[in-house]
Amino acid sequence: MPLEPESDAPVSEQPSRYLELIERLKKAGASEAAAVDYDKHGMDVDVVVTPQALHDVARLLKSEHFALEAGLGVDRQPELEVLYLFKPYGAGPRVKLRVRTDRDSATLPTLSNVFGGTDWYEREINDMFGITFTDHPHPRPLILPHYTNFHPLRKDFHGAPIVVPDDTVEIPEVDVQEAMKRGQAEGRRDDFFLNLGPQHPSTHGVLRILLHVEGETVLGGRCHLGYSHRGTEKLAEKKQYVQFLPYTDRMDYLSPLNYNWGYAKLLERAAGVESTPRAEAIRLIMAELGRVASHLVWLGTYLLDLGAITPFLYCFEDREQILTFFERVSGQRMMTSYIVFGGVRNDVYPEFVKEISEFVKFERKRLLEYETLVIENEIFLMRTQGVGKISKEQALEFGVGGPVLRGSGIAYDARKDEPYCDLYNELDWKVESDARGDCFARSHVRMNEIVQSLNLIEQALSKLEEGPVRAKVPRIFKVAEGEYYSVTEGPRGVIGWYLVADGSSNPYRLKVRVPSYANLQVVEQLIPGTRVADVISILGSLDVVIPEIDR
Repeated sequence: MPLEPESDAPVSEQPSRYLELIERLKKAGASEAAAVDYDKHGMDVDVVVTPQALHDVARLLKSEHFALEAGLGVDRQPELEVLYLFKPYGAGPRVKLRVRTDRDSATLPTLSNVFGGTDWYEREINDMFGITFTDHPHPRPLILPHYTNFHPLRKDFHGAPIVVPDDTVEIPEVDVQEAMKRGQAEGRRDDFFLNLGPQHPSTHGVLRILLHVEGETVLGGRCHLGYSHRGTEKLAEKKQYVQFLPYTDRMDYLSPLNYNWGYAKLLERAAGVESTPRAEAIRLIMAELGRVASHLVWLGTYLLDLGAITPFLYCFEDREQILTFFERVSGQRMMTSYIVFGGVRNDVYPEFVKEISEFVKFERKRLLEYETLVIENEIFLMRTQGVGKISKEQALEFGVGGPVLRGSGIAYDARKDEPYCDLYNELDWKVESDARGDCFARSHVRMNEIVQSLNLIEQALSKLEEGPVRAKVPRIFKVAEGEYYSVTEGPRGVIGWYLVADGSSNPYRLKVRVPSYANLQVVEQLIPGTRVADVISILGSLDVVIPEIDR
């Protein structure tokens, strides 16, 4: 697999719009910087830096308003490599920043003092690859227990028993101890620590947030992950490309079709295959139905968190109709594995267009009720307006996505800015955004997105031209050696698939950039100074899915 930038073309032949950026990156200290064929690889600029130049190059990207999208590790054998992926929200190139370290003394400088959002990515890389990030503000395990002595995503790891020492106690929280000392110095005697989760209905899964509180005021808190870690990325290395498809359904059980689509687009990009026009229309309809269903779950459960019971029942009644459509199309209500490499698994049933059209009309009327009875409700407004504000700067710093990003006034949507389906360019719709940045803004964006999804579905139904629903694909599928990236826009934000292929029928390394990961990380910045009840409101407004975080 390539260890050098993926474009051998001289700078004079590289895309002119990136020449200036490439030159600035080199002046900032990049060892190598070259343009990459986006259509083939899904990236625009590949940058190699030394550990010593990492900060300077990252600061340049930050000054150019690039947002952190993800961080990942790769076992290059014998070296280990860390990749940081960046994208400006709007027009601009996708940039990957690569830095390597020796396997035996795996140490790199942390990037968290430039982009705060690298905090969790670096801690995960430390868990999975054993790379230590010097001067990291929270150098403790994120996903694995602190007593594990192995690194699962290294290539020489083939399984090991987890031995729990008899005298195991939880590692003391560095920030907790500092908070206690600070409280004593300031004369506070009423502060204490409160576990929110992992067994709490409002954490929507096995998430634990350790809160430092004084009375009802939250002084700070830390998220604890990994309670449902399933090792999906390691499993991908042991499965053939086609065998891995069912795993994509289960990463986000509320949006399985969007994950199917993203993985299928990754393989199609790597193989140079295009799905058929009819398949593209079906994909869009099914994915947007999935988006509506996901937003309905968010609305019902969010209101349940805030104390309203009845809307939950109405939202799930609407969602049941969508799941029935999925069942009639694919045979499964949730884990459909319906969008596949080259198209969709099978054609839709004869009454599909008629039934979906009727549902669109029904749901539009229902949304008017939700708007009047819920979104304009005085209690809902009091619980959401001015609570949990995320600034544009924080959104870029932590790489949040979806309604969380658009609720901070940044109208970026991969469906519009990097359309992975031509119909998104052809149909009449708009990207919803709200500059207020609070819980209400994020709620407002999601409600409006349901309207836009219904518009897309209705228009796409008229584009269902006759024809095959799957392109011809090889029976034995192998991906040419190289690196590929593909993004789709899920209900929670950008879903990114980064593939390192070695020419075999199995991925050498498959990294999934899940939107809930970045969206949840920012909660630690939002909760200091709020009330305990506001933490529930903030967390619900982010609409995170914990199993996709733990993967």
